Amino acid sequence: MTPQIATPPPAAPQGLLFRRAPAAALAVSVLLVALVGVADWFTGPELSVAVFYIGAVAVASWWGGRRHGLAIALLSAVVWTVCDQLSRTYDHPAVGWWNATVRLATWATIGILLATVRLSAERERDRRTTGGGMRAPAGPEPFYTAVEMAFAALRSGGAPFTLVYVETAGLHRSDDGDGETEVRERVMQALRSTMRRSDRIAAPRAREVALLLSDTGADVAGVALGRMAGVLQEMIQTSGRLDAGALVGAVTCVEPVGDVNGVLQRAFQQMYFAPRLPGQVSISHDTFPGAQPAEPVLAEPAAT
Repeated sequence: MTPQIATPPPAAPQGLLFRRAPAAALAVSVLLVALVGVADWFTGPELSVAVFYIGAVAVASWWGGRRHGLAIALLSAVVWTVCDQLSRTYDHPAVGWWNATVRLATWATIGILLATVRLSAERERDRRTTGGGMRAPAGPEPFYTAVEMAFAALRSGGAPFTLVYVETAGLHRSDDGDGETEVRERVMQALRSTMRRSDRIAAPRAREVALLLSDTGADVAGVALGRMAGVLQEMIQTSGRLDAGALVGAVTCVEPVGDVNGVLQRAFQQMYFAPRLPGQVSISHDTFPGAQPAEPVLAEPAAT
């Protein structure tokens, strides 16, 4: 099969990624910890400024995510402990370490709660933007917005997600008026039967369908792809056309490397890595980031 050149999908809106600015938030948080640490050193043990460390933890957690928040909480605890140990003497050495542990637990809890609230707010915005999961409009813009939000959520410590691209061939019948639009609608309707309410589906081009499987790791994605292949194989067999077939390319994003467009491109290219065989559904599934595309597999023919 001659490889087809993958057309780049529309660039995902960058506003959310810029608003989160995790690297900038981490830098600001480190600077805040340093400033509070200097103030803590000069004020001594008589006047506590420990509450101001919460500001640094809040900035890191809200704009940088859970991992950044926990890192700043740990850094704050180290800075506070150094200032405390050098300026105060306890009756028992364990008292100072106990106080440090309590402060670390408090700041870490605040960071986790703030990151969770931010993630929940983004998911609620996602639902409003896309119109409600798999019943959302089939246009590409809401779909790409949902993918961007899933990528941002993963960067904040959320669950992996899986992108799927499907292309069908040979199902279009020009002699009976069964056009590409009708075929695409039937394919989307069949795929919706395998989706969860939180998943999303779109139609970027005439014979292509894109799916976003939220909170879906590689193992769960494999099961979902098997169900999709089953309904597609049934459509191919009932079409009565020997040249009909389908390509399914999927990528499970397990680490937010680069930007969201890299994941979209990888999933699109994965679809054309699968061989186009008459009467078959070819599946190519890999993880992102990954070194090489995974070897494709063929779906088992549906029982007749």
